[in-house]
Amino acid sequence: MGKISVEKGMAYNECQEKLNIFQKNVFKHYLENCNKEKEADFKSIVYLIGNQWSVLRTVKNKKKTEEDVFNDAENTITDTNNTFQRIAENLFQNRKKILRAATKDWLTADKDNHYLWWESDTKTYSYESKICFLLNPKKYKIIYDNNNTAALESILKKIGVTDSLKPKNWQHIVDEYWWEIIDDLKSKDSALQEINFEECTVDDIFRIDCKLWIHGAKLLEEKK
Repeated sequence: MGKISVEKGMAYNECQEKLNIFQKNVFKHYLENCNKEKEADFKSIVYLIGNQWSVLRTVKNKKKTEEDVFNDAENTITDTNNTFQRIAENLFQNRKKILRAATKDWLTADKDNHYLWWESDTKTYSYESKICFLLNPKKYKIIYDNNNTAALESILKKIGVTDSLKPKNWQHIVDEYWWEIIDDLKSKDSALQEINFEECTVDDIFRIDCKLWIHGAKLLEEKK
């Protein structure tokens, strides 16, 4: 069977965006409602997110199935001996730091009171970034992944910023150039011009992340 070719127009992108925002809200709801007695539930949602958003593979041993990753706490999954259980437990134990509202100095002087996924010794940056973002989108703002990296590189290049977008720099750059990122997206999408980002909602943040992801996917596709 030949490759299916579909023209991905405005309706496609609008549908994709609505589905993405809905999915993020569902994930956020279930993550938030896992209290200290529901660690198993929290892990199951983290597993589901990893499976749905294609990051479970980053912690899966090639010789193991995804179910093995979830069930086997001793499973060696990378050369650094990370396990799904270790990642999920780490995120669960740091929920309060993740949920804590951002302060002016949360990336510097106040960082001990916050969870910095880019300093996690699991080194599963994109996976942990997704969970942190879903739990506290107003603090973490944009998910760290390949598509968003491509989109941000394109935006920052226009304003002469060539800083590396490696994990350790990601949040600093996102925070510093947040309004430039918003302005660039507004210039491409008239619907965004009606949003007051000074008082943005969780859905507004989810929408920005989605639009960046779609833009980045297009840029990466063009490079092939």
